[in-house]
Amino acid sequence: MKQPVLVLLGADDDTQPTPLTTRIWKETLGASGNTDHTVRVLPGLGHGLFSRETKKGAELVDEAFDALVEWLTPRVGRPAGRTSATVPR
Repeated sequence: MKQPVLVLLGADDDTQPTPLTTRIWKETLGASGNTDHTVRVLPGLGHGLFSRETKKGAELVDEAFDALVEWLTPRVGRPAGRTSATVPR
């Protein structure tokens, strides 16, 4: 993979072992020659990076949303404004 890559992982993921997953992503992207990759572990979050279920669906936690905006901004520009991070069902 040569395109920019952002990998967000939950530190409390009970589906995948976060330390191993982090190492594999970093090693694989580095070995591929990808110079624009970020692997970030978000404390207190599980596999889905969602905080809670709402009437509209699952809501992405602020830390994950902020990490995404922080990573995207230098690559695609400043966001016009925050909209809901709710994932519709």
